[in-house]
Amino acid sequence: MIDWEIKVLVIEDDLVDQRAIKRALEKSFLKISADFASGLDEVEKSYAGNSWDLILTDYHLNRYNGTQVLEFFRNKNIDAPVIVMTGETIPEISAEALKAGAFDFLTKNLITPEGIGLAIRNAIRVTKQQKKTNKLLLELQRSEKQLKETQRIAGLGSWEYDLETE
Repeated sequence: MIDWEIKVLVIEDDLVDQRAIKRALEKSFLKISADFASGLDEVEKSYAGNSWDLILTDYHLNRYNGTQVLEFFRNKNIDAPVIVMTGETIPEISAEALKAGAFDFLTKNLITPEGIGLAIRNAIRVTKQQKKTNKLLLELQRSEKQLKETQRIAGLGSWEYDLETE
């Protein structure tokens, strides 16, 4: 269970949808602090320097689509998972968003306290696990490099025997 306050950036240009998302976030089982923006210009102007645990964005914004939003955050080196939302259930749009780097894709009918809570919890949990795995991999690579350097300096080597392939 996530026991800290999750910082979420919501980018939605429709005020009715913004209110629905805000209500769902407030009634979800998570502690959430949300910043709301109606577009990327507002994010750049009002929230420069902020960091979020998760970004929730509409696929269709006034001047941008979901892939452009993903590119915007990638160019800013913001590595928070991004969940893309849309009112349409068009498989091509969800495939495009996921291919562009979205963590998940939701249709707006899932913007309920339970639906949004589960999507956010899953994104945070998986992202945290990926970061932990990447850190362990880097440590393993560093240790392997140290071992090779130590063997080189000492004039030693190593070998391995695989029983299956001999």
